[in-house]
Amino acid sequence: MALMRAQQQSRLATFEHSAAPAYTKVNVSLAYTQKFGKTQVI
Repeated sequence: MALMRAQQQSRLATFEHSAAPAYTKVNVSLAYTQKFGKTQVI
């Protein structure tokens, strides 16, 4: 699991029209292993 928190943009470049909002990104992955007879399948 990975978590990233980005703060609201406080400075703008001359070509930007609005600030980017703050956000939280969560990345979760799940894996499992299963056997068929004597063969392991991932």
